[in-house]
Amino acid sequence: DQSQLQDVREEMLDRFGPLPAPVDTLLLLKELQLLAREIKLDSIRIEGQFFVLTGKSARNMKLLNRLSPHDLRLVDKHNIYVPIPTEGSFDTPEGQTLLLLFLKSVLQDR
Repeated sequence: DQSQLQDVREEMLDRFGPLPAPVDTLLLLKELQLLAREIKLDSIRIEGQFFVLTGKSARNMKLLNRLSPHDLRLVDKHNIYVPIPTEGSFDTPEGQTLLLLFLKSVLQDR
């Protein structure tokens, strides 16, 4: 769970000092997986300029759409489209990290 992942991060920081960017990215991806599982998402993918969040439960998807402060678009019973921010470049590792952090905020802010 999230607390175990945080414990792993803290242990690594304690033993090895500042974490390399790829390790930070790996931990962030794991955190996204845990958040997605927590809100019962089956998949997250990019389609054009959108993240597409897919879940089996129409009720959960409707609830996520209603509770989120973000611009989410429930397009059918199982898919929510989230516009990807247009400012900034996502071609760099730093830009990709910002994109993942945006997705994390979408999954957390409900």
